[in-house]
Amino acid sequence: MHYPNEGRTVISRGTLRRVRMRMTRYSQLKYAKIATWMPETLPDFMCIGAPRAATTWLYHQLRVHPDCFLPKIKELRFFDQPVTSDYSDGTDLVWDESFFFDVSQPAHWRWYWLQFRKARGRLKGEITPGYCALSKDRVDLIKATIPDLKLIYIIRNPVDVVWSTVRKVIWYQKGRQQLERYPTDVLLKSAFHPANLRWGEFDKNIDTWEARFDQDKILYLLFDDLAAEPSSQLNRVCGFLGASPLVDDESRRASSRINAAPPHDMPAEIREALVSRFADTVKYLERKLERDLGHWVVTSTEA
Repeated sequence: MHYPNEGRTVISRGTLRRVRMRMTRYSQLKYAKIATWMPETLPDFMCIGAPRAATTWLYHQLRVHPDCFLPKIKELRFFDQPVTSDYSDGTDLVWDESFFFDVSQPAHWRWYWLQFRKARGRLKGEITPGYCALSKDRVDLIKATIPDLKLIYIIRNPVDVVWSTVRKVIWYQKGRQQLERYPTDVLLKSAFHPANLRWGEFDKNIDTWEARFDQDKILYLLFDDLAAEPSSQLNRVCGFLGASPLVDDESRRASSRINAAPPHDMPAEIREALVSRFADTVKYLERKLERDLGHWVVTSTEA
């Protein structure tokens, strides 16, 4: 089977992004190793996901809010864990990052503290959507380290979360127009890669976090509501964090769209498979949020 760009080297947007991020992290870690005087400075809040659910939009909104401080790097990924799976989808795509911090190393903790050192009294936060699928042990560590942490979790149709992830990974690693060159069966295998499915497992992920953090410490937002009423939803975030509400200019900026993956219709075969996979998850969310989400599990033939 022939895959896009086979036989030639392509420097993708994602590759450049990862190289820049690693260079920044390594240079800061080099400083953190000698900066033993670094004071412990931890975040007041985290947005833990989900991926492809407007977390980049939220980052840009909060980063310019006068009451909030977010690091220059959007996704610190300090608590990230590698995916323990040898599953292959038959492509040459990379579905997981290869840079992980060692939380047993004091210098790595000092790197984390370094990210918040310029907060100057503002509410400190980080936005790393991959945190939503952390293990129980890693969430235990976060709870023990930051017991009063506030959490923001944006929930999107898991079918769309997975498909948008596939689109973005191909866009970043192969180029904006490459998605249409992949056969449907290959895209289906990619969608069902464990590294992708975990983002849509809201039932499992929510239970993990709520077993450790009280529900009043977690704000759930729906992607649908953010798209329909961005200003009012952003004000919900501000109220939850204890930040001042938006002013007129900020309300207009809240309507902007950021980090959208290239549009590409989901093949019917993939939609039907993902709808079946996440049917129970959507029922769980309906009970949890007391919302009718039946439109999330409508296949193209039913629409």
